[in-house]
Amino acid sequence: MNVQSKNNQEIKKVLENKISKYNNGFVSNQTKNIPSGELCYISRNDSGFIQAGIAINWYWGIMHIDHLWVNGSQRGKKIGEQLLKLVEEKAISLGCTVIHLETYSFQAPNYYKKFSYEVFGTLENVPEEGISLFYMRKKL
Repeated sequence: MNVQSKNNQEIKKVLENKISKYNNGFVSNQTKNIPSGELCYISRNDSGFIQAGIAINWYWGIMHIDHLWVNGSQRGKKIGEQLLKLVEEKAISLGCTVIHLETYSFQAPNYYKKFSYEVFGTLENVPEEGISLFYMRKKL
């Protein structure tokens, strides 16, 4: 076996396509025909600097929040809430039935709970003792 290590978007795309082709053998044509994609929403200040942003992707009627970040100086100004609302509207327009994400215990699990996200899985003591990773979802 010839094993190489590469940080390469082309390789990632090949692997994603192979997995998608395999996975499509297990779902109906209706599910296969639901569009997939990715998108980012950002908020900039008057100088053009990014103050907040959210990155999402979706497939088979499932939306995933990859990243949500709000600059510390902008927290408490409902920017994160507005971004989550945009994502939810996008998810509904695409026919998604659920949004899911991961967040660490020191990040924002309680924040997401305010917007009806629920924990459906937890990895405890990762990456170290006293820290947990929460898997959360919101059914639409």
